[in-house]
Amino acid sequence: MASQYRSSSYTNEEDLHICHVYLDISQNPIVGINQSKDQFWARIEYDYNNPQSEFTITQSRPKRSLQCRMQVILTAVGKLRECIRQIENLNPSGASEQDILNRAKTLLTQDAKYQKGFKFDHVWPILKDIEKFASVNNPTSTFQRQIGNFASSQSESPTSESPTSATLANLNLREFTQNEQLRIMQKRAQEQGLRAGSQGQ
Repeated sequence: MASQYRSSSYTNEEDLHICHVYLDISQNPIVGINQSKDQFWARIEYDYNNPQSEFTITQSRPKRSLQCRMQVILTAVGKLRECIRQIENLNPSGASEQDILNRAKTLLTQDAKYQKGFKFDHVWPILKDIEKFASVNNPTSTFQRQIGNFASSQSESPTSESPTSATLANLNLREFTQNEQLRIMQKRAQEQGLRAGSQGQ
């Protein structure tokens, strides 16, 4: 059965669809109250595969497949968010939000599991503020329980990824910072050289 989950990779459109379904159910105060984990994911499976939804279903996805895919997405988003915090703590002068995001993505690649980069730009806009939803909802809400379920299930499995910052804590942030400072100094020196050359002419 497990091989069926890998029969077809998720498309960007499918990722967007599952994220919207996940957020809708997680944040619904009526649907989300007093649901077990199985009920929660059964509802996601039903809504995801609902032929009456606006999304055109090209392949039915079972509950286990949807749960695993969402776990991968949330873990990657959580790790990138942690990298953004670390970059923001450096107080980069004059850096825009996009600059910070780009530097955070570079920092993320120092994690062995993300050397190929962040692969979920297509869902980042709708998930980047997911913590805000968690903080304003009741701590016993389904939304927070599902985040906890991800964390506990990952900690039980030695081969699974952890959404915590344990891996990121081992990244060589000091070296990254030094490289960033060197890059900025080289860029400024190059700009000054160009200005001096133009004035000399």
